[in-house]
Amino acid sequence: MLNSVMITHRRFSWPRVPVLLLGCLLTVAAGASTLRKPAHATLSTRACEAATVDADDAYCDSSLPMEDRVADLLARLTVEEKIALLVNSASAVPSQSLPAYEWWSEALHGVGGSPGVTFAPPTPSATSFPQVITTSHSFNPTLMQAIGSAISTEGRVFNNVGHAGNTFWAPNINIFRDPRWGRGQETPGEDPFLSSVYATAFVRGMQEGEDGRYLKTSACCKHFAAYSVENLYNGTHRHNFDAQVTKQDMVDTYLPAFEACVVKGKASALMCSYNSINGVPACADAGLLNGMAREEWRFDGYVTSDCGAISDIWKRHNYTDSPEGACQVALQAGCDLDCSTFYAEHCPAALAQGLIQEGDLDRALGHLLRVQFRLGLFDSLEEQVYTKYGLEKVNSEEHQMLALEAARQGMVLLKNDHGVLPLSLSVEVEGEWGMEEDGMEEGAVLKTAFLRRERERQLRRGHREEISPPLSLAVIGPHANATEALLGNYQGVPPFIISPFEGLRKYVSDAVLVEGCGINSTLTEDQMNAADAAARAADVTILVLGLDSSIEGEGLDRTSILLPAPQVELAARVLGAAATGEKKVVVVLIAGGAVDVEFLKEDGRVAAMVFAGYPGQAGGQALAEILFGDINPSGRLTQTFYPAEFVSQAGAGDMRMRPHPTSGFPGRTYRFYEGSVVFPFGYGLSYSSFEMQEVACPAIDRGGDDEVGDGNSNSNRSSSDSSSSSSSSGSIVGAKKLVHLTTHSLEESEGKEVGRVCVEVINKGPRAGRIALLGFLSPPESEGAPRRSLRAFGGVDLAPQEAAVAMMTFIEADVSLADAAGVFERVPGQWVLEIEDIRVVVPVM
Repeated sequence: MLNSVMITHRRFSWPRVPVLLLGCLLTVAAGASTLRKPAHATLSTRACEAATVDADDAYCDSSLPMEDRVADLLARLTVEEKIALLVNSASAVPSQSLPAYEWWSEALHGVGGSPGVTFAPPTPSATSFPQVITTSHSFNPTLMQAIGSAISTEGRVFNNVGHAGNTFWAPNINIFRDPRWGRGQETPGEDPFLSSVYATAFVRGMQEGEDGRYLKTSACCKHFAAYSVENLYNGTHRHNFDAQVTKQDMVDTYLPAFEACVVKGKASALMCSYNSINGVPACADAGLLNGMAREEWRFDGYVTSDCGAISDIWKRHNYTDSPEGACQVALQAGCDLDCSTFYAEHCPAALAQGLIQEGDLDRALGHLLRVQFRLGLFDSLEEQVYTKYGLEKVNSEEHQMLALEAARQGMVLLKNDHGVLPLSLSVEVEGEWGMEEDGMEEGAVLKTAFLRRERERQLRRGHREEISPPLSLAVIGPHANATEALLGNYQGVPPFIISPFEGLRKYVSDAVLVEGCGINSTLTEDQMNAADAAARAADVTILVLGLDSSIEGEGLDRTSILLPAPQVELAARVLGAAATGEKKVVVVLIAGGAVDVEFLKEDGRVAAMVFAGYPGQAGGQALAEILFGDINPSGRLTQTFYPAEFVSQAGAGDMRMRPHPTSGFPGRTYRFYEGSVVFPFGYGLSYSSFEMQEVACPAIDRGGDDEVGDGNSNSNRSSSDSSSSSSSSGSIVGAKKLVHLTTHSLEESEGKEVGRVCVEVINKGPRAGRIALLGFLSPPESEGAPRRSLRAFGGVDLAPQEAAVAMMTFIEADVSLADAAGVFERVPGQWVLEIEDIRVVVPVM
């Protein structure tokens, strides 16, 4: 019987200041003022609510068209006031009773530490969801949008008490081009279609809500464009890097997610990136910002620079001869907001020199004000729904459960020899966890309440089917009791974090904890001996390895994709000790980027392996549920796990996607890479066995009311509960439910249909489980064509022996390829759809 366990609450230190902020401070000219802590707009200092506002101030009249209100306000401002409003820490304008406003708030996977966000009573914490790369493993757009919605709800509450702005600079939708990139963890991975779907879903979650008159919050898609280098360690870094990108790679790899963000997601902000693209700094690229975004995609919002990027135009890229010239090219290219003080310092001189005109200021400020009007910042509080959101919506039980479900769906089972997982327990788990609440800090109280609720749910499911001999467990490794490391970067302050050891100890109360070594610190003999003894004594050892912010993050790229040497040494010691008694070792990887773990994959002493990513505040809980079978894993990789030699074959600054055989360049990502892999994109195992076959599609119209895969983002499925039903409840075809996988056709109803394929999937295993279905299209032979591309995906929950029919509808966009000039053209011939082990020819005339 599991005894009551004392859960120790770790006091949080303030999250590490993002390297983004440090980079910004370093890039501002010497002697310039640094970023200011904002004077937040609170309920008592909102525009149009001050006593000095006149009745004839048209911009405060909500009955007027927005364009008239914006024009009226612009006409009332002086040139000096306009310039002061074009920086992220915008000054107050007393003449119009405009409060100061901080544009820079973060919300990558929860309200995050940033100049615009304050973590202090009454908002000391916010729900911390898994890092984006981990959530993307779910291939679940409904989950992605639900997370965006939950974050925006909490963001609104923070704003309502003056602890955040309403403009959040997320998501990061750059392509995870190279595994060394420290910020790849922030993205949905290496596939343009998946990244496009994520961008659309997350932005809709952030901006759409119950009151269609206003933006719930403003989302910002970044970093536009072709950004995926922090530091090449040769004098070249993100502030001076010139990304050499072919037109073909640009349109079919680097731009699709941004186009989807604007066209489908309707994002109200874009952030231009530090780097140049083919010699032109992104924040000075009129063709990119004005031409492509505003004219071609009809972008309706503001463009902000990354922090310090306007200064980089002059100082790092040497694109202009003066700081005033940098202001000129950036403003006239369409960069409306400067994240630093550069505009404020140098636009007055640029204006005096005739390099810019007041009309340039009006255009930029007009874009900014329009977003603020859409957020309701100039309207009465009583007219709005979101301004009434209260503290009960932060860290709610619903959001805690959503964070847990995202962690569950984001973990990837990489290896499971002989069905070692799930582990068995000696008796049915019962009782409570946690300590009494008297005298506990708030975070510990919340954690205990969360664990108790989860325990009650497990007991209600009555899931235990086996009685096994008592199980002894050792949890070893630098991440065995990790907390903050589970969050990844751009984190906020969560209400609690459940470490791997805390989660596992709920199942085996006398589990032994041994750190073994640090992330990258040499093992001592005492550490070695402790790890050795623990592995010898335990029936099962959970070896928790990986990376953290000291190895990958903003401003910090890796030079190797191997595990740090001390962890390799620790693994060898643990595996050797466990082997002496034929004990089982399960490896868990905590990391954002891919790691070459071929040595663990091929080692027969490693019974199983799980890639947990950075799973957020409920990570330890989700991991334990998966290892002990309360949850059936369904995550799939969204990045290729390359062998270590890849880093010598492909330079980190080489932006090419397609292989170049004569130079030995192997290509990048599953779409073009031609070498061997440790684990491929889309890989992931389950405790269930699913069988598939092609079937005839039912005669129904596209775009009807049928269910889309993963219609329920929070299924709380139990892998051993045979009565668990599918989370999708769509239409019925015979005795089977029909689900539509996410394809271009779901968003582009005007596209001409070129093919429709249906497959029946049956859960042949004894456990209920979710399967994430991935459909890839391979084109006919064509120069420069991708080997295959993801064109359909979605998940469905199936009880044992339950079946469903998954439909994929393809349109011209799915069978079009970009040529060398960057033009998409339909490619006739025999396309091949691959979904699991099924291959179906899709003829295109």
